[in-house]
Amino acid sequence: MTNFEKFVATLGIQYSDLFANHPAYARHIAIGTNPDILALNVTLGLRDGAADKSGAGVVATCKALGIPNTYKAIRAYLKEPTK
Repeated sequence: MTNFEKFVATLGIQYSDLFANHPAYARHIAIGTNPDILALNVTLGLRDGAADKSGAGVVATCKALGIPNTYKAIRAYLKEPTK
């Protein structure tokens, strides 16, 4: 499993929790987004410089994976084949 895949999987778990337990994320359910799709889209955005790293899901994912919550660290992690 690549680091990109690990990040997407971990972020998907975080979003599943947020969708279930935090009303602020209910808008994603209302528009038909599921946690796995959102995790993939956000991870692609982080890799390409088009997503925000300050959301609760990304912050928790970085913590779970042991990487700093900075754009530089996230992009470096996503580029590595495995860790």
